[in-house]
Amino acid sequence: MPTPEQRDGLRQTVVRYRATKPMLFIDFWNDGPMISGCLAGGRKYFHVNANGDIEPCVFCHFAVDNIRRTTIHEALASPFFQNIRAKQGEHDNLLRPCMLIDQPAAGRELFASEGAYPTHEGADEIFTGLADRMDDYSRSYADCRYGPGRRVQGVPGNDEENRNESMNVLLVNPHSSSVFNTFGLSLPPIGLLYVAASLEHDTPKAVVRDLAADGERLDDGDIRRADLVGISADTTRAGKALSIARSVATIGRPVVMGCPHPQFMAADIFAGGYVDYIVKGEGELVFPSF
Repeated sequence: MPTPEQRDGLRQTVVRYRATKPMLFIDFWNDGPMISGCLAGGRKYFHVNANGDIEPCVFCHFAVDNIRRTTIHEALASPFFQNIRAKQGEHDNLLRPCMLIDQPAAGRELFASEGAYPTHEGADEIFTGLADRMDDYSRSYADCRYGPGRRVQGVPGNDEENRNESMNVLLVNPHSSSVFNTFGLSLPPIGLLYVAASLEHDTPKAVVRDLAADGERLDDGDIRRADLVGISADTTRAGKALSIARSVATIGRPVVMGCPHPQFMAADIFAGGYVDYIVKGEGELVFPSF
């Protein structure tokens, strides 16, 4: 299995390739933010092995049902699969959603469910003999990618011990061609200012760049100094926002996009390959989670 550093290297490489190559890349491990976490347990898919065992995932080799004993519909509605889907909603780090390697305690709890059995010899080893190593791996990846205990997620969180005060955040308001700018009126990017204010306790280095007032171009130096770049994108400025996202992704910084347009047009936004996350809801509530 790749080391935590190799896994994060894969994530960064995919981000770079999506920004520079006309190809579709799918990263099973690191695309959790795009599909709101883990797919397993019938949330988006499940796996039936050659013996008919109905497994939560192609990598999760345990089950309680078999297609020779029950229907698919009954299996998906079983307490076992319902519990898996409930567990998926209990952790909020969308880059660490896997019940085997990211949340191993949840995997062990599910494996201990009534009626659960390993679907081949040795399948239970990951929950028994390898349990300590899986816990170590999970912690190591969390520390490697985010600093000790750091969370990257899509819902609000306020756990004090998970704060990371070293992150530099750049918030960008794209240039607008609205009627206000035509008459020389520049409205402050109040939404981004709210987001910046929400980060003051966690990230004292949040910087807002208002391109509507400062000029259309974002300086590469600003991007390189940032660990994370947030871009506001209403429909009239979606093209400009994506152009900025392309520049940011080329430099290798993760991109977060917010405002109604990306929320309603998420598939189109993600299809470009330049945006890593879309904030749903109020940015000042969600953004501190990053």
